[in-house]
Amino acid sequence: MRVLLVSPSHLEGNWIHQALEECAYSVQRTHCIPDGLFCAAETAFDVLIIVAIEASTFNLLADALPQFYRLIPGVVTVTVLGSNSVTDRVATLRAGADVCFSQPYSFEEMRVRIEALRRISLSGDPGTDNEGMGPWLDSSRRELVEGRNRLSLTKREYLILECLIRKVNFPTEREGIVRYAWPEDDEVEPSRLNVVVTRLRRKIEHSHMKTQIETVNRFGYRLVAPLSPAR
Repeated sequence: MRVLLVSPSHLEGNWIHQALEECAYSVQRTHCIPDGLFCAAETAFDVLIIVAIEASTFNLLADALPQFYRLIPGVVTVTVLGSNSVTDRVATLRAGADVCFSQPYSFEEMRVRIEALRRISLSGDPGTDNEGMGPWLDSSRRELVEGRNRLSLTKREYLILECLIRKVNFPTEREGIVRYAWPEDDEVEPSRLNVVVTRLRRKIEHSHMKTQIETVNRFGYRLVAPLSPAR
């Protein structure tokens, strides 16, 4: 899941950033709303989280939320406020937020709500009975699922597959995979992607899944699956 986190550099924002990465989300962070709008215009995101515990950020929310939604239609939008009143939270929701938290709050509740909102927003998202369908990713267990087979993944393996599965049976360029799987690094050696993909291929082969990762010469990789759920 690709997340755009908009938060000034403070302990709250740093803590949320670390927690999101530990959940194996692909996180890109900006420190102010104008920079966040710039990123939203350049890249598609699944989730937008704006930390507005400071008045300077909170005062920009009402105007900024509709702009974000125009740039990223369908994005799940989460706001984190300070110890604000019910009136402030209602105003934030009316401006376009899908869910609004104020301090104190639970990150686990935030994560579960994001997952639930993503399930609702994805048409054709696989439910609990996926036997006979193509591969999909179980984010709660960090597993690749194909029929009855399940394969546990590392954080980096999960992010690579999540990037590839968005265009199953179509090629994805290396640069895009690297940005998705290593969002925290400005420069990533090509060999790092090669090593993880090689390891991932072996794991998939040993699990007896039909899913395969093919190399597309001078471009990138393609996730090949005989059947895939409509998304």
